Amino acid sequence: MEYVKIFGEVIGFIGIYCQLPNPCYLNNLNQTIHNCVHGRCVRPRIVLGVDGNEFATNDCDCFAGYTGDLCMRLIEIQQPILFNRFISLIVIIIILCIAFGILLNLFIVCTGKKRANQGTYSPSNQEMTGNARFFNNKNNQKYITKNNKTTKK
Repeated sequence: MEYVKIFGEVIGFIGIYCQLPNPCYLNNLNQTIHNCVHGRCVRPRIVLGVDGNEFATNDCDCFAGYTGDLCMRLIEIQQPILFNRFISLIVIIIILCIAFGILLNLFIVCTGKKRANQGTYSPSNQEMTGNARFFNNKNNQKYITKNNKTTKK
C-alpha cells in the first residue's frame, strides 16, 4: 500500500503512529478491508484487545432493509397499509351481506304469514277486523254486519 501524506497525516492508516490500516479507506482497486456486509464503513477507530495489542475496528451504516452490527440481518418488511385496508373492506362487505340476508329472510317470513290467511274464510279473524256477517234468523235474505249496518235487504 502506498503512503500518502496530507497535512502531515498518512492517508489509509489510523492510530497514534499510523501503524494500522484504516478499514474504511478505499485502496487503489476501490476495495476496503471492513466487514460490513450490506452497509458502508463509518467511524474507524483503534481498540485495545484483551492481549494488549491494538487493532482497527469500525461501525457499519446499514443500507435500507438491513440491520445488525455487520448489516447481515434482513429486516422483515411490514405489509403495506393498502393490503390491510383491502382485507378490512372485504370483512365489512361480508358482514353487510350477512345482515342483508337476515333482513331479507325476516321480510319473507313476515309477509308469508300475512299471506297465509288471504283468500280463506276465517271467522275469528273477520270478527276481529269488523268484517263479519251475521245472518238474521227470521229472514234469510237479510244480513247485517257487526257494526249493525244493513248491507242487503
